[in-house]
Amino acid sequence: MRIKVMTIITLIVMLTGCFYTIEKPRDKNIIKMEENQQVQDLPFENGNGHVTLIFETYVDCIVYANGLKTEEEYQIHLIAADGKNVIFGPEQNVKVRVGKIFSEVNFKTNQKGELYVSMMNAISMFSDKEIYFVIKTKDGKEVMKTVGLVVNNRVM
Repeated sequence: MRIKVMTIITLIVMLTGCFYTIEKPRDKNIIKMEENQQVQDLPFENGNGHVTLIFETYVDCIVYANGLKTEEEYQIHLIAADGKNVIFGPEQNVKVRVGKIFSEVNFKTNQKGELYVSMMNAISMFSDKEIYFVIKTKDGKEVMKTVGLVVNNRVM
């Protein structure tokens, strides 16, 4: 009797779980923001940090990266699918919390290879197109890239 009851309970749990976990397939490299969502995290594909976006009148882009080489200088790029490219800087436009800024757009990490930088960007940069963030060496070699993000106009 116990075996039958356990079998029935197991079947119910399995069927209920399968019913409620059916989701639409998504591209794992693109995140789509929900309506009226104000905060979104974009992880770097290699797992060494993330970018947090806070949508207000402008978009506060907060970049945290670790595992970078301490002797290298880096640039942070916000890139849109339509070809627009914003480089973080100059110094008066960014807030460097961990690391340092050199020559207007180049950043250097702390002794642990960490960089923590924020910059406000125009909200129009994020409307109805895929965007992503890239950290490059000052010579242009891509080191880290976030997953993509698509923001619908209705969110803003």
